[in-house]
Amino acid sequence: MVAIYAGQLMRLVCVALCTGIVLVVAGIACTPL
Repeated sequence: MVAIYAGQLMRLVCVALCTGIVLVVAGIACTPL
């Protein structure tokens, strides 16, 4: 059960990181415009 919880937590962290990276890249790309 701990492994399942840890897996879900890691997936949530990965999704958060990926979303943050996409937002940052989009913000940098749109800044000159």
